[in-house]
Amino acid sequence: LSSEKMQLIASKLERAMEADKLFLQDNLSLNKLSESISETENHISETLSQFLHTKFFQFVNGFRIEEAKRALQNSDKLITSIAYDVGFNSKSTFNTAFKKIVGYSPSAYRNLQLDNKQ
Repeated sequence: LSSEKMQLIASKLERAMEADKLFLQDNLSLNKLSESISETENHISETLSQFLHTKFFQFVNGFRIEEAKRALQNSDKLITSIAYDVGFNSKSTFNTAFKKIVGYSPSAYRNLQLDNKQ
């Protein structure tokens, strides 16, 4: 793919995540994303790896974690509830992804945010 085409696909991917919040679907797949933005799965995969330097689940989980961070800061919902709300299928997968991206567990992150507000 040309870099222009990958830029176009990257923009569609960002829009699908930010505006349409597709990442909230716990059963989001490359196929569903492909249908949603009218691009082939191969073109999406190539764009993710070559242009955005990421993989499908890393890309999706990045948006899920950002949403979870907002929820952890702005609500007192159970962490497990937040995990499911943002599209994760299990608490352990959520905790692993959160810690990998943020550097803290969700509960440690929430406690840090609370400490910073005081």
